[in-house]
Amino acid sequence: MNRSNAGARALLLAACAAFGVTACSADGQRAHGVAGLSASSTAAVASARPGPSSAPPSPESLPAPPSKRACEALANFGELAPVDPEPPVPSVDDPTGEGMARFYERLAQLVRGRAADHVRIAMYGDSNLVTDFITGAMRRAFQKRFGDGGHGWVNLVKAWNSYFHMDVQHQNASGAWTAYSISSNAAYDSMYGFGLVAGESHYPTASTWIATAGEKSPVGKSVSAVDVYYLKRPGYGSFEIKVDGEAKGVVDTSAPSAVAAFEKIDVTDGPHKLTFTQLPGKPVRLFGAVMERSAPSVTVDAIGAVSLTVQQMATRNDRTVLKDTLAHRKYDLVIYFTGTNEWFGPEKHKEYIDTLFRIHREATPGVSVLFMSPPDRVENMQSSQSTWAIKRVGKEKRDFSIANRGAFWDFRQAMGGEASMVRFRANLMAGQDLVHFNEKGGFYMGNRIVSALWRGFAEHMAKHPSAGCE
Repeated sequence: MNRSNAGARALLLAACAAFGVTACSADGQRAHGVAGLSASSTAAVASARPGPSSAPPSPESLPAPPSKRACEALANFGELAPVDPEPPVPSVDDPTGEGMARFYERLAQLVRGRAADHVRIAMYGDSNLVTDFITGAMRRAFQKRFGDGGHGWVNLVKAWNSYFHMDVQHQNASGAWTAYSISSNAAYDSMYGFGLVAGESHYPTASTWIATAGEKSPVGKSVSAVDVYYLKRPGYGSFEIKVDGEAKGVVDTSAPSAVAAFEKIDVTDGPHKLTFTQLPGKPVRLFGAVMERSAPSVTVDAIGAVSLTVQQMATRNDRTVLKDTLAHRKYDLVIYFTGTNEWFGPEKHKEYIDTLFRIHREATPGVSVLFMSPPDRVENMQSSQSTWAIKRVGKEKRDFSIANRGAFWDFRQAMGGEASMVRFRANLMAGQDLVHFNEKGGFYMGNRIVSALWRGFAEHMAKHPSAGCE
């Protein structure tokens, strides 16, 4: 190796060390583990290339300290998702600055190239989130900027025929599972985890599968790790995991008491299909799976349930299993987009929202929580005004969210405000029921959400120029 190459290699290794990369190869890539199941079922074999044997570089050859180099003010953020200027996109309402602080800090780390993990967003909603149109647009916009980080969360059993996620393939054997959901077919023990849906097998060899997206998808075509969420309890059996048709391990779900559990499967980065099959004997309960890649990006999880309300989320989910699954997922931003089905009084509405804030802050201290108004609602296509109830619910969500030092975004105003659903239907962006967005309308609104979040981030950076430096 000549002297110039040795110097370049020394600089590279010093940069790896400065940014916390624990194993760095000669070409600057992280060393990855060998594909296989986690230690809970099959021991994973760690691999890493040895470091150089040459002497450490001299101090004058080292790059500037990250604290000085990376903490320069950031500007010229541009638009992640170009949107129509009319109607104007409202800003995220966060008067205390605390509601979105964690999300913006994590995003700043990502922008500066200092992130060690994904920035994770969860968006909860009713039937407009059972389809992945709004969140699919958000995921594509963020990952176009920061790279394909993987699809994120997907339920392993469909609770509704309308359940559909973009940029991933998923299906379960028809009739092989009982699908429980927090809003419709309630589980006898209220154990769903944060995904609000659970599938329990009811005959031997019941199977379900997920796979990376096809070649035409802009994201989701590769995965390097899949994290399976399931329930362990007395009287439960085992399920087998196959990757691309090859058996990778068996997971025993029996336990002395009911507890949320997780199984991580590492695979070589690329397209894969994973199949989960109950072995003959006792049933199993599966929640869902997370599909991610190793390079940090932004992931967006769509968590929808038909006719979902804040009351159901606050009172119908086993608190221990819910918190354990949330703590394992480690969200940076949780968005709530409900209200179309919420007609309870203000005091109860406040109680449920307060409870949701408490649950998330106990599971993930400091997590950002953003409530949105429900979408516009009208009586018919001749309406010139929105229904009074939808406006009242939107105001309550803002007031109660801000009172909890959270954040709020006016989804209805972003649609255009008064009777805007009429315009959406006339432009073939919503269904005839004047409630549900189709793909065109969902993408329109998803991009507007990203635009508001990105603008809020730019404003945060202007006020906190050193954000993302720790």
